[in-house]
Amino acid sequence: MTLLARVEAQLFAPSSARALGGFRFLSVGGLFLLYALYAPLSGHPDVADRRAWADLPAILYEPLWAFRWLGVGVPSSSWVAPLWWVWLLSLFTGAVGLWTRLSLVTAAAAGFVLVQLPHNFGQVTHTDAHVVLLLAVLACARCGDGLSVDAALRARKGAPEPAPSGDYTWPVWGARLVLVCVLFLAGLAKLRHAGLSHLTTDMTQRLLVNTLRYFPGVMTGPGAFIASSDGWSRLVMGGVIVVELVYPLALVSRRARPFVALSGVVMLVLIDRFFALRFAQLILAHVAWLPFVERSKGDEGEQPPAARS
Repeated sequence: MTLLARVEAQLFAPSSARALGGFRFLSVGGLFLLYALYAPLSGHPDVADRRAWADLPAILYEPLWAFRWLGVGVPSSSWVAPLWWVWLLSLFTGAVGLWTRLSLVTAAAAGFVLVQLPHNFGQVTHTDAHVVLLLAVLACARCGDGLSVDAALRARKGAPEPAPSGDYTWPVWGARLVLVCVLFLAGLAKLRHAGLSHLTTDMTQRLLVNTLRYFPGVMTGPGAFIASSDGWSRLVMGGVIVVELVYPLALVSRRARPFVALSGVVMLVLIDRFFALRFAQLILAHVAWLPFVERSKGDEGEQPPAARS
C-alpha cells in the first residue's frame, strides 16, 4: 500500500455519526463553557471577555493583514459586544447540534474576528489561535448527523440513522492535525530562533526570573523553585522541547498515540499551574485524541472498506 493510500485509509475509515457528534459536543461545548464562564471568572487576558478590547485608543490599533483586507476598523463596543454574544450563542447551539451547520459557520466567522482582536493591539498569543481553525474544520463537516438536536428532530420524522462513513472520521483527524501543528511548530520555533541556547545557557532561567520580577506572585511554589535553579530551568525546557518535537508521532503511530497525547496534556497542565501561562484552550483541544473514531484497519496495514458515502 502506498503512503497516499495509507493516509486516505486512515482519514476516511468509516466511523459513526455519533462519534463525530460526541467530539463536536465536547470540543465546542467546552469552548462555550470556557469563554462564557471561565473567561469572566479568571480575568486572564488570554481567555478574557473580548469586549475588553473595544474602544481602546486608535493609536494602539495595528491591524493584521486579514483585518486590513476585510476592512475591520478600530474595535468599538457598538459591534464587538453584539458579536461577542452572537459568538457565545453560536457556540452553544453548535455544541448541542441545533442548526448545526449554520451555528458552526457563524462561530468560525465570529471567532476569527474576536479571537484575533488582541493581536491587533500587540498582544501576540498562541493559546487560542487554533480555536478558529478547529471551528472551521467542524463547520465544513457533517457534525449534526449524530448526537444533536437536528438529528433528534430528523429521527422523529422517521429519517434513518446515517450509515458509518469517512465523512465522520476526517474532521477528528483534521482537529488532531491542527493540534499537532501548534505544538510541533512551537518546538521548531524555539530551535530556529535560539538553537540549543535554551539548554546550553541560562536563557530559560533568565526568562523565568524576569517573569517573577515583573509579575510577582504569578508563579506558584514549584514554578518559583524551578526559576531559581539554572539546572532545573534547562531540564524543564528540554522536556518541553522534546514533547513538542515528538508530538507528530501521535498522527502516525497508533502505539505511541496515547503516550504522546498524554505527555502533551501533562506538559500544558504543569505549565498552566506552575508558570501561570494559561493554556486552557489547548488542554481542551486534546479531547480530539479520545477514541471517537473507529480504529482504522489502515493502522494495521490492511485496506479498509469504502469509506465515503
